[in-house]
Amino acid sequence: MGSYPYGVAVNPSTNTVYVANYGSNSVSVIDGSTNTVTSTVSVGNGPSGVAANPSTNTVYVANGGDDSVSVINGSTNAVTTTIQVGSGPRGVAVNPSTNTVYVANFYANSVSVIDGSTNTVTSTVSVGNTPWAVAVNPLTNTIYAANAGGNSVSVIDGRILPSAPRVNSSLASNGRLHLSWSPPSLGGSISYYCVSAAPTSGSAEVVCVPGYRLSATLKGLTNSTTYSVSVTAVSSFGTGSPSSPLSLTPSAVLPGIPTISSSSVGNGSAQLTWITPAAGDAPISNYEVVTTNGSTSVTTLYDASTNSATLGGLTNGTTYSASVTAVSSLGAGSSSNPVSLTPRTVPTKPRSPKARAGTKKVTLKWSVPQSDGGSAITGYQIYQGTSARHEAAIPVTNGLVTSLKYRVSSLKTGKKYYFVIKAVNVAGSSPASVEVSATAK
Repeated sequence: MGSYPYGVAVNPSTNTVYVANYGSNSVSVIDGSTNTVTSTVSVGNGPSGVAANPSTNTVYVANGGDDSVSVINGSTNAVTTTIQVGSGPRGVAVNPSTNTVYVANFYANSVSVIDGSTNTVTSTVSVGNTPWAVAVNPLTNTIYAANAGGNSVSVIDGRILPSAPRVNSSLASNGRLHLSWSPPSLGGSISYYCVSAAPTSGSAEVVCVPGYRLSATLKGLTNSTTYSVSVTAVSSFGTGSPSSPLSLTPSAVLPGIPTISSSSVGNGSAQLTWITPAAGDAPISNYEVVTTNGSTSVTTLYDASTNSATLGGLTNGTTYSASVTAVSSLGAGSSSNPVSLTPRTVPTKPRSPKARAGTKKVTLKWSVPQSDGGSAITGYQIYQGTSARHEAAIPVTNGLVTSLKYRVSSLKTGKKYYFVIKAVNVAGSSPASVEVSATAK
């Protein structure tokens, strides 16, 4: 045994005895089955009090000479940490039910409360004059401190309400809020948790879950309403502090944005094809295709089963902007990027064609068509034949004629030739003009 043994404690779970040796700055470890010292553990200066927690197999030693508590792992007989407490710690006691340690500080007239799970001082309780000894009733969670200088005993209510849980994650969705959290660091066994979602005005929505669950979902909330959300732990001692409030706003997940994959134009019409987007929280019910020419906007609905649209009634040569929006019962999603569409068709036939014969040649003249079809005319093609209404399929022109006259050469003298003219734009060739003829000289 060491010098000047002051305090003694027993761990009944391991049948091990611990003796604080004031003069040796050590703790003797005794095997209760053989009553022999099996180990000596060096601790702080002037150890006087010692206590054991049978639930965690942890030993606490109050070192009066350096105002500390040495924490010993009962399995390894090694000091794992040292905790600074009040001045002149003497007595020490443990409540294994709450894993809480109490240390009587002789010169500080106080009791230090230590969380056994974190080995940190969580509070300091003022008691009578020069407390020497301390004891705990685990059944009532009541602590008794013997005050040597005041000839009194201070009675402390040890019921520790749960501290605030720590929220790990949150998620707002369609009419729902989901929260997950870590258990509180103080407060012992948790009976249940309650999650509260309070709107700016009106009653809070509350859902409670058993203490073994660390997440909860509140349902039936109002979309686009902001809620103040917190979680509170409840133990047999009462309701603890709520977590720091979070500001969360449930909202429906609307359909995604369609992607226009192709577009084309025709005579007074246009065609669109798009890629179906994600539906969101409700199935897509229809698509809205909006076309606008800057002054007039038209919305056309298409069934959800399709991913293409044909737009009619458009004016050739007018540029339209078209976009697609997916709609569900929860509302419309965002519109696609717009595409530019300019409907067009081929020009009408060239007007007033004339043919004038020359020596082995014929000079043709004409006027522009009544309509260019909505797209600028890029040129003209001349078709020639040697009998009426039998012009060749291939034009005699080398490329497009960009003026309003053309001379056909290398003709045979005395032979009659027939001609038609076609106007060309990006949509194609116009119908043939009125046929004209001339006999080469």
